[in-house]
Amino acid sequence: MIMTREHRIVPLVRRVLLSALLILAGCAETASRRMSDPERDLPQKSVDLFFTCNTCHHLPDRAAYFLALLPVLRPAGRVAVIDYKGEGLIEGLVGHWTAEETVRHEMEAAGYRLVEEFDYLLKQHFQTFSPTQP
Repeated sequence: MIMTREHRIVPLVRRVLLSALLILAGCAETASRRMSDPERDLPQKSVDLFFTCNTCHHLPDRAAYFLALLPVLRPAGRVAVIDYKGEGLIEGLVGHWTAEETVRHEMEAAGYRLVEEFDYLLKQHFQTFSPTQP
């Protein structure tokens, strides 16, 4: 694999920009973690925003995972999901994507409602959800 300076900088820039946006949105602290079990890995009512980008398709049981996240969300907490649409050659061939409708149905099954969706990403869909019952 060839690694250029740009490849190393882009993930850092994304993290910095995301942190800046979260702080501007009123989130005083930001942290990124890799978790297998949100209930075990985080205290209850401790998360304002759970953000997943291009990883939803790796979760074996998405509805169960997001259901387990409900207790750790604060009352006004949100879940933001960005994942590939599956329109690219590589994504389509290796199943490296989750359909927008599939994410929406699984989130509804887990106890969430769609709050907003954005259509400005070319290769991904972007949706935000909140618990149906705070």
